[in-house]
Amino acid sequence: MDLSMSALLNNYAERMRRLALYEPLMSLQNKNTRDDNNKKIDMYDLGLLTLLFFFENKLLRRRETGVDELSNFLNEMTNKRISLDKQGYDKVATEIIRTFRPRSGKRLTKTFYDWENDREETVFFSILKAGKSDIVINKQYYELDEDGLELIFSTREYFSEYQLSINQMLLRKQLEKGEFVNALRQIDEMNINVATLKDRIIRIKNEVSRNVISDKVFKRYKELIEDIHARLLREGKEFEELRGFVDNAVKNMKYDVINEKDEKIYNSALKVSKELELVHLEHNGLLHESIKIQTSTLKAAKDAFYYVGVESFNFNNELASKAVTEPLNIEQIKLLAKPFLMLEKAEIWSPLSVFMPQRVLNKNDNEVNMDFVTISEQEEERELRRTNEIFKSIMDVCLKHLSEENTILISDLIREMKKSEEGKMLNSRYFYDFWIVLHQLCPIDISLQDKDKRNSTLVGVIDLVRDGYRTMTVTERNEIVNIDERFSISNMEMKLEGLYEL
Repeated sequence: MDLSMSALLNNYAERMRRLALYEPLMSLQNKNTRDDNNKKIDMYDLGLLTLLFFFENKLLRRRETGVDELSNFLNEMTNKRISLDKQGYDKVATEIIRTFRPRSGKRLTKTFYDWENDREETVFFSILKAGKSDIVINKQYYELDEDGLELIFSTREYFSEYQLSINQMLLRKQLEKGEFVNALRQIDEMNINVATLKDRIIRIKNEVSRNVISDKVFKRYKELIEDIHARLLREGKEFEELRGFVDNAVKNMKYDVINEKDEKIYNSALKVSKELELVHLEHNGLLHESIKIQTSTLKAAKDAFYYVGVESFNFNNELASKAVTEPLNIEQIKLLAKPFLMLEKAEIWSPLSVFMPQRVLNKNDNEVNMDFVTISEQEEERELRRTNEIFKSIMDVCLKHLSEENTILISDLIREMKKSEEGKMLNSRYFYDFWIVLHQLCPIDISLQDKDKRNSTLVGVIDLVRDGYRTMTVTERNEIVNIDERFSISNMEMKLEGLYEL
């Protein structure tokens, strides 16, 4: 047989120790304990409930857990299926605790033959350990020991789900130590993990096509596939890092081969690089398959689910025959037909519409002009002057409330304006247009502004500050000022610089 015995028997004693952890739990199956109705009690189930009870209390840092607390817990959990009084539950709780921790307090043992080291071995383990005690009432409390925690963790699917990630971490450690022979075995285990995951993805793909019969089932499969996809992405990144690490190691070793031992190590490294590349390639195929399931299989399953519902609906059987054959009143028939009817539409005409403004056209006007009404130059100039005057009055208010550093925030300005008649300006759109125009044009070099440029909305503003300041800047802040239900504006800071001494 072409088998590596040393690799096959590697860590044999440790594997046996892990299996031995299950023996106390399995021994509870042989207990012939019965309740008050002479019905056999499944002590194996109660044993696992006991482990979960102590585990949860350990998480909550509750250290006062003994026979009474366990008895009350089992009573609360199982009183609908098991007929026992308080003394009966106390006896069951005591028996389970004694199974996990003997009365003598000694650790549990398991003797076996270690085929790796060719000798008989005995392992010691402890599921429960003694915690604090109350001498006054003669009460002993218990808590999970390290082996008990390991037993609890081994009952979860967590380790099998992340076995490939665990193998990747072990492989990285072996590569860092230069253990390329052990790394090859680790890659073989990773290959098995990838093959198992591939079978699982294929099974899920088939189940999606076959079992999606409701929206709830569809969402469950969707979440499952998304979790697998996220896991594959994470593992794919780790594969890329491992390949980069191996490639660098091979390149560095290529020029350090001196003797036969170095050549053997170099060849092992080459083989690790090749095998790792093959596993990574297979893993990438699973990633593409998960993307395919997300984009096509799930969509096809959802569409099929929809069309099956549409095709299975028979109008005559589901609606027409029921309305005709069953004695339904008119209100019930309306409720039955309502989901299949369109939204109600009504065309009505009100006599009051004759009093609405009518568009009167001359009979000779065959062509209708759809252009915007043009504004005369006089009206445009009048509006410009009005805007200038309003902006000038707003600027005057700003100058009035300037700080010693010649700055003012909109939020501070609004607060001051609300204290006086100036607050009426806040109800006008011009106040907010003033700040928007300034923000768009700033920074403004006041000294370079043309006095004769009368077609600007800021002529009045410039005239106010021309003699005292050189530049004006308005900077937007990352906050919103809410004035009332109608108006809100980003907070801005106005700053005037270059005050001249008169």
